[in-house]
Amino acid sequence: LAGIALLVTGLCGSSVVAGAGVGAAPTVPHFKWGQAKDRLFVTIVIKDLDKPSVRVDFAEDRITVRADDQSGRPFLFDAEVAHDILPAKCRWEHLPRRDRRGDAVLLTLHKVFPTPWEAFVRQPSAEYKQFMDRDWAREDQSMEQPEEDVFFHQHAEYLPKVVETNLEAARTDVDALVVLVRHAACEQCRVADDTFAAAAKLIYSSRRGWKSRVHLVVVDPREASGRRLARRLGARCASSPVECRHFALPPPGEPLSAGLWDGREEGSSLEPVAIRGRHTKDTLLADLRRLARPQFVPITAQDALQGRSTSDRGLLVLAGSGAGPAGAAAPEAGGGGGFVALAAHRARLRVDIAVAEDASVAR
Repeated sequence: LAGIALLVTGLCGSSVVAGAGVGAAPTVPHFKWGQAKDRLFVTIVIKDLDKPSVRVDFAEDRITVRADDQSGRPFLFDAEVAHDILPAKCRWEHLPRRDRRGDAVLLTLHKVFPTPWEAFVRQPSAEYKQFMDRDWAREDQSMEQPEEDVFFHQHAEYLPKVVETNLEAARTDVDALVVLVRHAACEQCRVADDTFAAAAKLIYSSRRGWKSRVHLVVVDPREASGRRLARRLGARCASSPVECRHFALPPPGEPLSAGLWDGREEGSSLEPVAIRGRHTKDTLLADLRRLARPQFVPITAQDALQGRSTSDRGLLVLAGSGAGPAGAAAPEAGGGGGFVALAAHRARLRVDIAVAEDASVAR
């Protein structure tokens, strides 16, 4: 019929098919959950389900399911999940076989970090608990519970934890803040994590020269305080050692720093420089030394040309407008200047970045 769409399967995101009944307060449906190491299975069960009424929304930290039964009675499942999921990989479908309680909708969630969850819903209410069961038929019984991760305690003296609330303080008075998002489930990056900790110990013990201008910190995405920051950094488990990445952020004084946070929706990603995880400490230290070079400093035409023939690094000079850090002319916030500064920050492993004191330098 015109204006009616029948939907049997759906992708993650919003799938609006038909409106639920108006007026009655929604009821929490019965649901059950089981898991494998990298996925989680949730079955929503509603007696006499009106299948075209199903609407499913997935976010990185929550799922929402709306539906009606055939009498128009509305049901709502809306909960924050215990750990983050990958919305783009999620799926849902109507199961052809009825559950003993009614018609079933199966949700398949892909975990960001492949490890057993101790719970499905974060801080479930009493109402949710009375409708929740475990789905042992879909549970991978061969899963082993992870061992306690001693990494954070072992390196706490020289590799402090950082969360959103202390991130700005950690970025102060350094030219680069380099972040390791550590999760023991990311087995491909364990050597890179140990190398990062070794470099942090060396820098902590000798805070002189370039080592005083770079700060190494760690995020624990298992904790609620670190989970959101890891999400905004875009942290994921690498599929191979060469894909392991750390994240470098500029200091608050640089002209692009405010743009990393301001004007973005809650939960969106930061745009740090992603640097390769290394298997040798000396190679990582060489990368960190490049990141620690002072950037966005004022420069004259004479200084820009001096030593270019013998330098092993490029020089990127940004046009300035107005007062910037250390007296430099900061790139304009409008007219694309912030994007230019962001692109320059991403290139800082390979080039030095300066801000022109006058128009002749930029030419």
